[in-house]
Amino acid sequence: METRRFKTNTILSFVISAAATAALADDAALYDTAIPADAAFVRVLSTDGNVPLSTPFAGRQFVIGADLADAYIPVSAAQLSGVAAGSYFSIVAGDKGTKTIAEPPRETAAKVHLLLVNTGPDAVRLVVPEQNLEVVAAIGAGQAASRAVNPIDVTLAVERVHDSAVLGVFEVSLSRGQNLSFVVDHASARLIENRFGPTRSFN
Repeated sequence: METRRFKTNTILSFVISAAATAALADDAALYDTAIPADAAFVRVLSTDGNVPLSTPFAGRQFVIGADLADAYIPVSAAQLSGVAAGSYFSIVAGDKGTKTIAEPPRETAAKVHLLLVNTGPDAVRLVVPEQNLEVVAAIGAGQAASRAVNPIDVTLAVERVHDSAVLGVFEVSLSRGQNLSFVVDHASARLIENRFGPTRSFN
């Protein structure tokens, strides 16, 4: 299997947690609307190059263009139903419509967060293949889990649990303040650097 190389570059990539939201609001010039203090973060994941043009979430209808595929959209939690401030969600299109995957909170801005998002049908895990070291423990279909690590250069692999099949291998050069997502579908995995789009308001 081909090993994909990933090196951080200078893009609009932010580590956002509930504690850091207020500080990011000072960067209002980057957004059409400043990030609200009670922001939740929602992204629609591209699958097979397709992005739902309109998808329901928490009592609202999100209209997402291809340019915002895979990007977190800040939204005031007060405008959503049953969503807490500082929470993160991924929405993915499936054969039976869209499904929402709740993501774990971001622990600290001082480390790199490696997020494993499983949109496929089988349990998967994230490992260091040369050492058979488990980085993120096995998660089932429709789940997400993460691990906060120090900056490092390392090879990581997404492995299907029941038969140890490798769905993707990635050489990554990790920098402080960078978050990465390993997104798994039915037969493969891809790596995306977390990024953020403009604030969405439903007022």
